[in-house]
Amino acid sequence: MDYLVRGMARNDKVRIIGCDCKNTISLICKKHETYPVSTIALGRFLCLTLMMGAMLKDSQTITCLINSENGEIKTFFAQANAKGEVRGFVNNPYVDLPLVDGKWDIESAVGNKGILSVIKNFEEDKSFSSQVTLKSGDLADNFASYFYESEQIPTIVNVGVELDKEGNVKSARGYFIQLMTGYDEEDIEFLEKLSLGTLDEDIDKVISGMFDDFKRLENVPVRFVCDCSKEKFAKGLKSLKKQQLKEIVEEEGQIETMCNFCSEKYLFSKEEVEKIIEEE
Repeated sequence: MDYLVRGMARNDKVRIIGCDCKNTISLICKKHETYPVSTIALGRFLCLTLMMGAMLKDSQTITCLINSENGEIKTFFAQANAKGEVRGFVNNPYVDLPLVDGKWDIESAVGNKGILSVIKNFEEDKSFSSQVTLKSGDLADNFASYFYESEQIPTIVNVGVELDKEGNVKSARGYFIQLMTGYDEEDIEFLEKLSLGTLDEDIDKVISGMFDDFKRLENVPVRFVCDCSKEKFAKGLKSLKKQQLKEIVEEEGQIETMCNFCSEKYLFSKEEVEKIIEEE
């Protein structure tokens, strides 16, 4: 089962959030028919957004967005919440780059010029948003920069997505390690000397291997959720000009829409479009 884990260590002065979500990442990437490079990049981005969502409460949600100026994948978009629900996409799922030193070239796919935006939606229509410039093509580095620059929280970020020989997701894991209020020099020195290890084992073993005093607070199941519907797309069509709708339906005989998150398609017949026009 895919899951998020929240916990503390070093007398509650260090917070750890981890995720192990192979099946969810695999499902989302299959929906978008991503090539290997896009699969790894999108998978990492989803893991990172999921772990940020784990810091929220109840019905709060988070949206993470990257607009890259020089990456092969121009746009990353993901949403998550405290319940472990996530969805996301990239605008170019078909990135195909040559290997660099035997490894997938994810940094060229991400790029090192652009903006990482984070939007936290709270109750009563309140929200918080912040932006940082991309520091490199390493997604973990960029999220660590966000925490340091926007939230003033020193954070160790590690994330990885591994594929099998057929290009299917073999593993998708990551963790955040953050210093909390009250930390001292000993805690800083401990983290500086901390051996981050690899992500070859399940995330519980990875975290326990770094912190022998790890105290688990909660495990949260992770799953892909998309709340799109034909009704929502109908509202979107109402925002278009009447003449534009008329021209499309006269030429095509219908209007086909598709959700960017789950690739679900919704067809609107000529009669349905005419009804939408009348309701405007």
